[in-house]
Amino acid sequence: MTTVIHRAALLHAPTPKACVGFVDGALAVQGGRITAVDHAPRVVAAHRDAKIIMHAGLLVPGFVDAHLHYPQLAIAGAHGESLLDWLNRYTLPAEEAFADTIYAQAQAERFLDLLRRAGTTSALIFGVSFEAAMNALFSALQRRQIAAVSGLVWMDREGPDALLNSADECAEISARLLTEFCSVGALRYAVLPRFAPSCSAPMLQRAAEFCTSHPDALLQTHLSESKEELKWVAELFPKATDYLDVYDQAGLLTHNASFAHGVHLSASERQRLAKAGAALVHCPSANLFLGSGLFDYAAARSAGISVGLGTDIGAGTSLCLLDTLRAFYGVQMIQGTRLTIAELLYAATMGGAEAIGLADQVGSFAAGKRADFVELAPAADGLFAARWEQTDSLEERFFATAMLGGEAAIRKVWIAGQYSV
Repeated sequence: MTTVIHRAALLHAPTPKACVGFVDGALAVQGGRITAVDHAPRVVAAHRDAKIIMHAGLLVPGFVDAHLHYPQLAIAGAHGESLLDWLNRYTLPAEEAFADTIYAQAQAERFLDLLRRAGTTSALIFGVSFEAAMNALFSALQRRQIAAVSGLVWMDREGPDALLNSADECAEISARLLTEFCSVGALRYAVLPRFAPSCSAPMLQRAAEFCTSHPDALLQTHLSESKEELKWVAELFPKATDYLDVYDQAGLLTHNASFAHGVHLSASERQRLAKAGAALVHCPSANLFLGSGLFDYAAARSAGISVGLGTDIGAGTSLCLLDTLRAFYGVQMIQGTRLTIAELLYAATMGGAEAIGLADQVGSFAAGKRADFVELAPAADGLFAARWEQTDSLEERFFATAMLGGEAAIRKVWIAGQYSV
């Protein structure tokens, strides 16, 4: 099997504490996996028969989007409403359209094309309520050899009839999807209750039972995104001490769980999330767009909670995690938290991988991991190019890319060692 060496400037953040970079680095790739990462002369000397590909830009691990919605491309950028108004006016009607299998198949291909173009090589993708539509998404992911996590959306109330399934139906469909697509290979299954208001207590308990009987399954749902949502949850679950307690009482607060948003959490909720080993997924672009609030990253990290980053399309305003990093940086700066460059790169790569159960496969450059990476560089002369030319380190170059570059900075994408775009 031929070894391919990708020679370039390399930068990754295996931890949020520091970046690791090579000005003249090399990745040795064989069979879609990284076999070595080091200074280029060492890698080249150890693989004298390898094919060498030179890259002019900066190589970083492929971005890992820890929370976004497959059926919501069509509503991204629609005129903003508050969260609950947004759901009723835009989200639920858009998802009803996925009852049409032909439409769902076309949207699955488009969705993954756009993700690839944005530099995202892995993601936890919130699905939809229709089995055929989920078959379309999983089939497309499998064909493209993408390491990702997805599943059927569970909901049995507070929505159009077309999107509602019973708890038993959700469990049966989930079992079929898991067996067909996630038993082997690069895909993992996630149980996805939409959020507490759209699920009865028995459905949440059935979701927990499914996770117990399928220990490799992950769990993701929404938590404390807006204040009006918190009031609604308190009305629907009067015996719960707080929003997180709804999930805890059902048995869903586990180390395999991640919760999107977590904007309005108490100190007690953060402590319980940390104790359970559950992760949070910060979606700054969506939180700003819907006016939901400002996520307290410093408090989450101080509590010991793993935090990933999500675009949250369709409420988010970009599929590119570089744009989301810019929003992340601004949301924290306005609260007095200055993020390091390592924290930024980590959040978009390894942090997301840890949050969605793929840390052993993606998120950093390490022997044995998938060869998923992107090349960053200015596409044309302009403000970003001017700043790029003046950077004194690889870390500064990445920061300039996040703040000024956006999707236009994604020059090439490699998935499982194969050139993708």
